[in-house]
Amino acid sequence: MWHNQSLARRTATDFPGFRPCVNSNVSDSSTIEVDLKMEEEFELEMSPLCQDITDSGKTVRIEIYRGGGSNWHLEVVDEFNNSTVWDDQFPSDAAALEEVKSTIRDEGIDALIGMPS
Repeated sequence: MWHNQSLARRTATDFPGFRPCVNSNVSDSSTIEVDLKMEEEFELEMSPLCQDITDSGKTVRIEIYRGGGSNWHLEVVDEFNNSTVWDDQFPSDAAALEEVKSTIRDEGIDALIGMPS
């Protein structure tokens, strides 16, 4: 399962170890201050299998990475900077790459390309 999202809306919640903490300082009934904190710091490990894939004259960037865990995350970024992120994680970077290739083969590359911003 995957979903599209704008890169501008991407937050640390996409990564393990993220835990939002709500600060109780409320200035009025419509404003709540939110502090976002990481439980632990980690560096993203990018897979050497990250690559551009072109099909039918259209190109997407395949990003495969992990951080703070052993499973791999899969993200596809199109020419308009739209991001498609898989909800599932993968046991290997090769499995993640095979998943995106299978999606392009079965559904077409247009399934991973959003609207211009």
